Amino acid sequence: MDSNFIFDEEMITFPLEWDDPPHWVKWINDHFNECDYHVHSNNYEPWFNQVQVHLHSWVLAGSWLYKARRVRAFSHHFDSWQQFCEKALNLSQFQVNNYIKAARVFKDLAFSGFKILPKCVSQCLPLAKLKDYELTEAWQKVIDENPPHRITKNAIEATIKGEPLAIKKRLEVPLPNWEQFEQRCKEAGLNPKEELDKILGNYDPKTGEMSEEDDLKDDEVEEVDPEKIEVWEDDVKNLVNEYQVAYNLSVFSVKVILDWVNRIRNIFPSPPE
Repeated sequence: MDSNFIFDEEMITFPLEWDDPPHWVKWINDHFNECDYHVHSNNYEPWFNQVQVHLHSWVLAGSWLYKARRVRAFSHHFDSWQQFCEKALNLSQFQVNNYIKAARVFKDLAFSGFKILPKCVSQCLPLAKLKDYELTEAWQKVIDENPPHRITKNAIEATIKGEPLAIKKRLEVPLPNWEQFEQRCKEAGLNPKEELDKILGNYDPKTGEMSEEDDLKDDEVEEVDPEKIEVWEDDVKNLVNEYQVAYNLSVFSVKVILDWVNRIRNIFPSPPE
């Protein structure tokens, strides 16, 4: 067993029975051991610089991947770049290429003199299509309008587009329920996410009912011209008489229909003369 393994109960690097970890995992463990010397010294800068470098290790990864792709360093072991990404890194080609794009964005901004820089791949991707002055102007706008600890991918996208940041919260629902809801929306030609937004916006937890914004209140019902009501009633009566002859409706059925006609008339009473 490697004598450099760490047995700190808060951070056991490997299972104790694992005698032969990959070389890159051993290097991580070696860095862990080196931390002891730096953090116990009174010199702040060395260990802080190490932290910053490793927080931005994705930039180093993107730089290595760019060089390897350019000279096809993988070709001795893999038939294609895609195969290398999937078999060696367990990542899709798309994901690996994003590391390369992010590294380029970070290095361009860093060497342009910015002290506040992207913290991860996802923060760089909205900027990946920008170069030179377009990139530096966009990033300057981002840091001018957002506190450093509030800079996220969504904040960057909203700032670049000039739109207010839409703060979202993750909602967890059982997968079968969501799939059923999603299928029903698609069958109706609707967007599931948009429909969910409408539901959440209109649901009243006190009543357990949906409030429709377009519903008219009782005092907002438009008055109907009494003459139009009389014409409509006459049309209904004529229709009833026609159907009574055609389909030999019973007298009782006709009375029921006429009763509903009178009820409608009572809802819209004629104004006093």
